[in-house]
Amino acid sequence: MGFGPATSVYLAKKGFKVYGGVSSSKEEELLQTTAAAQGVEVTWIPMNLADSVSIGLAVDSIVANERRLDALVNNAGLLLRGFFEDLDEDEIQNLFNVNLFATMSATRAVLPVMREAGKGRIIVISSVAGRLGTSTGSIYSATRFAQEGFAESLYQEVLPFGIEVVLIEPGITNTPTWTVERSAGRRVRNSDSPYFKWYLESEQQFGKSLEQSRIKPVDIAQVVHRAIVARRPRLRYVVGRKARFALFLRRYLPGEAFNRIFLHEVSRRLGSIDSNE
Repeated sequence: MGFGPATSVYLAKKGFKVYGGVSSSKEEELLQTTAAAQGVEVTWIPMNLADSVSIGLAVDSIVANERRLDALVNNAGLLLRGFFEDLDEDEIQNLFNVNLFATMSATRAVLPVMREAGKGRIIVISSVAGRLGTSTGSIYSATRFAQEGFAESLYQEVLPFGIEVVLIEPGITNTPTWTVERSAGRRVRNSDSPYFKWYLESEQQFGKSLEQSRIKPVDIAQVVHRAIVARRPRLRYVVGRKARFALFLRRYLPGEAFNRIFLHEVSRRLGSIDSNE
């Protein structure tokens, strides 16, 4: 299971009434089967993440049914791998639509309800890539950095209304969505690209990181639950030992020193780009 189904099932097991967005009837059928196999019930509702109207209607239907909305978990996210120059505009736009603008649309839809109630939790599942950029992840990190800035600013804006915002930052997690093949841009394997050789080496390392990752979707689900029930949740929760260590170094080393160390490690693993090839 990915983050969304795992979190929905986990929260349902903890006694929450859970609604989850789905993009198709096929996905809804699959997720209903998944939830039933876990002995819980989750209500799945149609939602087009690229359409703010669709997101608003989904939220309206939940409020109409429940007369309340205690927490929003902004979980939807896509991965896009490739050097910036090799990525197409429509791929970039789609990633921003799902990773950033859908978060904003869903948040905008729930804020009036939460303000009226004088309470609420808005959970934004970001990534360690929202605070640490890497090669072949420039656009993915751009969406996550933007998401982090949005959530951090929103935290200050809505706290006076009793609404709390939480960022959850997982490290690399092996899920059906996070795979080398499914996340690559269309043109990244073009042998004429000046980045081709380094891209292939980078993706080999990324594949190894996925295979070796000990973070499971249920780990993120547990942190989401903790953030929802905490009396005073933190603004940020980092998930994964390696992610915590990388951000620890980023926090306490001078920026230039960290970048030299980080780039040296990347270069050591991948080799250097030969501009004559």
